[in-house]
Amino acid sequence: MSAEDATPAARNALLEMIDHLGERGWSAQQAYAICSVAVDLKVSRLVDVPSFLVSAFLPEGVFTD
Repeated sequence: MSAEDATPAARNALLEMIDHLGERGWSAQQAYAICSVAVDLKVSRLVDVPSFLVSAFLPEGVFTD
């Protein structure tokens, strides 16, 4: 497995997170900025190479004072 193999899955996970944040009222620019500093990407499934599942995790705590 190379890093390039997981890149499309990671990109899709981030785009989905940006969309999710948009549905919660954040602008695309704000969502992108939040993702750049607070989202953690994890390879969730690596069973049938070259099929990858990458998940984007965003702790709810980043939104509290």
